[in-house]
Amino acid sequence: MQTPGQLVLLGQPVAGLAYPFGRWNGPVAEAALAAGYEYACACSGAGPWNRFALPREAVFPSTTTRRLWLKTAGLYGPAAAVSELRH
Repeated sequence: MQTPGQLVLLGQPVAGLAYPFGRWNGPVAEAALAAGYEYACACSGAGPWNRFALPREAVFPSTTTRRLWLKTAGLYGPAAAVSELRH
């Protein structure tokens, strides 16, 4: 297995990672730290700041432009909640 210091992307060392499917837990974050990563991104929503659980939004081929805008504006969660209330 290569360490982050050995990985290079576009001529720059790789400092962070994104957990597969955004899933993580304490031991996984500890493994990322032990492997030498500086930070990692998860799909766990808002919460206390943790450099090994930075929030990210999942984007799929089916994600519409409107949904992407809502996600990047931080409005997707509230918009989805309102939509569920209407149904």
